[in-house]
Amino acid sequence: MTLITMTELKKDLKKYTHLAKQEDVYITKNGKPYVKIVDVARDKRGALRELAGCIRLEKSYEELMDERYASL
Repeated sequence: MTLITMTELKKDLKKYTHLAKQEDVYITKNGKPYVKIVDVARDKRGALRELAGCIRLEKSYEELMDERYASL
C-alpha cells in the first residue's frame, strides 16, 4: 500500500498508475486516505477469489479462469 498526496499524483501520474498494477495506491486528503487507485483486472480477480471462497463451486478458481481466458 502506498500513500500519496494529490500533488504527487499530478506530478507523476504515469508512475502511480503503473504502481497501482502491483499494489493499492491511496491518495490522501488532510493526511488521511481519501481515494484508492487499483488495477481493474487485479480488482476483479480479487473479487472473484473472494466469491469463490464463499460459494460452493464444482470447479476450482483456476479451472474457471482457464475456461474464461480460453473463450477470449
